[in-house]
Amino acid sequence: QGDGGDGGGPFLGPGLRVGFQGLLHVEVFRKQSTTSNCKNDENLSDWPDQGNARFTVEEPIVSVRVVARVEDAGGVMDLLSRKRGTEISTKPLDEEKWIFDAKVPWAEVVVDFHDKLKNVTAGFGSMDTFEAGYTKANLCKVDIVLQGESVEPLAFVCHRDVAQEEARKVCKSLQQVLPRQQFVTT
Repeated sequence: QGDGGDGGGPFLGPGLRVGFQGLLHVEVFRKQSTTSNCKNDENLSDWPDQGNARFTVEEPIVSVRVVARVEDAGGVMDLLSRKRGTEISTKPLDEEKWIFDAKVPWAEVVVDFHDKLKNVTAGFGSMDTFEAGYTKANLCKVDIVLQGESVEPLAFVCHRDVAQEEARKVCKSLQQVLPRQQFVTT
């Protein structure tokens, strides 16, 4: 989106925003798919400190309807649970297919839900989504630190339960890309 800023800052340079536009757009969409009582933009420097009790975050929720074969029921139920699905219900469509309904955060659906659904149903599952409003979310800002300094373009928001796991993935990727002698990632 080229905002005229320094992009990746002193560590990553302007190429961060230009070179990874596809992934950047997905991440910006994920960041903007949360709302709060502070500005809703891709700049997470406005995110308040962790202990701020007056700060609440809501995330958009969608109703997901999946149609899948009976033999894929376990995989579909597991997928809906892993994607933080709530109000999960099932009903038979006929002798061979079931309908699965659940409320799932939009951020969990937009990234890879469809691909994972196709994997667990051997390509036979289908899905549809409908807006279902917003709900209070247990989200947190994750900062990535290089050489003792937080690198703002690498900061992201995710559910608190998976924050450490997601941060480790980012750091692992950075360790593979950045020359070892230049940076220590934490």
